[in-house]
Amino acid sequence: MKKNILIIGASGNVGYEVSKIFYDKKFNLGLHYASNSKNLKKLSYNDSKIVYLKSKLNSENDCKKLVKNFVKKFKTIDIVIFCGTKIIWKKWNKLNFNDFIDAFKINCIQSFFIAKESLKKMKSGSKLIFLSSIAAKYFGSEKTFHYAIAKSALETMALGLGKKFLYKKINVNIIRPGFIEGKLQKKGRSIKEIKERIAQIPFKRAVKTEEVANLINYLCDDQAKNITGEIFTVGAGD
Repeated sequence: MKKNILIIGASGNVGYEVSKIFYDKKFNLGLHYASNSKNLKKLSYNDSKIVYLKSKLNSENDCKKLVKNFVKKFKTIDIVIFCGTKIIWKKWNKLNFNDFIDAFKINCIQSFFIAKESLKKMKSGSKLIFLSSIAAKYFGSEKTFHYAIAKSALETMALGLGKKFLYKKINVNIIRPGFIEGKLQKKGRSIKEIKERIAQIPFKRAVKTEEVANLINYLCDDQAKNITGEIFTVGAGD
């Protein structure tokens, strides 16, 4: 049975891996991106129906409009996967008010208003999956303290929604990816710092985006219908 899946932040590393999985399954996809759709355009149309949803999600109205456009195409929402994330690298003692606003907007607030609107169109058995970060577990680094706080808020929000919608049997789960050696890390760390960070991981290797995507895939499956309100870490022992 085809599912209607909305993926927020589909052009990012994890978001694109997730999009590929469900594209191959020929599900109906709403692929959100803020500005860069280069990766997503690699997904040519097959038996899937795809709607590309460009938005910077700068307001509650933007979030409502995005969900409305998805529903206009597919009528209902079965799954929403929140892969959008952004690290604004800055030392904690140099942070200003706007740095916190930006961190919360991208890593928590947008997700809340998308979820709030989506839940109006979700039936029993539907799923919400939120991408957090291992930063929420370890409170971030010297340059990601505000990011960790925002991701911790995301987790509280997601678990709270999960509790509120138990009566409707909507599954809500969170995934904390560990250290992924990708563009986000390379923007804020030197090659030396990246090697030192990987050396601190018990398995001595970075997490791969496809490993995170595979867990998301499982949580979206009907086999995971009794899993809700959980936080899963994909951290190579971190």
